[in-house]
Amino acid sequence: MLRILMVDDDPLVLTQHRLILESAGYATACATTVAEAISLLAYQIYDAVIADYQLPDGLGTQLLWQGAIRRGQTRLLLVSGAAEAIDTGIAGLPGLIGVLVKPVTADELLHKLDLSSRGSRTSDYPRLITLDERESLLHVCETWW
Repeated sequence: MLRILMVDDDPLVLTQHRLILESAGYATACATTVAEAISLLAYQIYDAVIADYQLPDGLGTQLLWQGAIRRGQTRLLLVSGAAEAIDTGIAGLPGLIGVLVKPVTADELLHKLDLSSRGSRTSDYPRLITLDERESLLHVCETWW
């Protein structure tokens, strides 16, 4: 089961995202500030962090800058109600899988997370593979043996 940390100061957004993700089979945890998120990230590895861009104690991108997401296994998805406030220079940040503008639909959220989990991280637990990946894997196995 993939683990997602959600960071948002709006309890309604946290609840909505939690319900969407848990109904899709993700395990979730919540934080309302950058400091809380950093604390949770110090003790648990998450597959992805969904963070509001503007939080009471800083920006969601600080999770990348401050090394909270340092293992190369966790991806960051930013969400914001004010797209114009987002620094356009963040597009190339390593670990950033995208930016979504609130309100975020269930399809948008799940689509971004699905794309980020396909082969973009190393994991110590299994993941589902697509039919295309299965065919490639079978071909490699046949030629290897």
